[in-house]
Amino acid sequence: MDFPISIEIAQLSDAASIADIATRAAPLQYENAGIPMTGIQLENIVLNAWTWRRVQTRLMHPKKCTLVARNPYRRIVGFCTMCFEEKFPFPTTIHNDEEWASIDALYVDPTVHRRRIRSRLLEAVESFLKEKGNLKIWLTVLEGNKPAQNLYEKSGYEVVGSTDFPPGFGIPNDYIMAKSLDTNQRAAFLEPSTLCLRYIGHETLLNNDDHTSDLTPEPGTIRVHTQEIEYYDTTGHTAI
Repeated sequence: MDFPISIEIAQLSDAASIADIATRAAPLQYENAGIPMTGIQLENIVLNAWTWRRVQTRLMHPKKCTLVARNPYRRIVGFCTMCFEEKFPFPTTIHNDEEWASIDALYVDPTVHRRRIRSRLLEAVESFLKEKGNLKIWLTVLEGNKPAQNLYEKSGYEVVGSTDFPPGFGIPNDYIMAKSLDTNQRAAFLEPSTLCLRYIGHETLLNNDDHTSDLTPEPGTIRVHTQEIEYYDTTGHTAI
């Protein structure tokens, strides 16, 4: 049975509620994937990323937008953050020159799961992006997080690639899923990429320091910076 909600664009005053939901819901993805998390890992990966100040920064970002789901009492019970004017996360000749949007976060209050709130937020985000002219969307999901994968697959997303983080860094791998909102381009769009990405610098992902690894990028690798990922093509040159 559907839970009664209204969906609207988040305001700065919603930052604390969004942060609260994220810090309670985000750890569940690791439980679903069977990935044990220490307190320090949770703090670095989840809690530090979802302080109300950082949520406010996202809400003010000119290329990001967050939709919130409110119950009949106007309490926020879920949200979805998207980023437009993105590039497809594979340096391919098929997709790399096209304008994409990404879904950065989709979380619902754990006390109201299984009420189709996530599905309806996803539908609202797609309608929003379609009106803006963004017809292609990508997102990442933990490889072991079957509930989330099932949700996206039911909504028309398909796996088109994956990360390949080396063992020992403590960073779980993701599937990259994508969807075209243009049914006329669906067949060509769903050609899977054969590029496998390999992570070469983990410290900036964990502590958000604005520095880069001294490693020279090897073919097919990615380097992680604060708030950005650079992909390298097979010659080692920056692809995007």
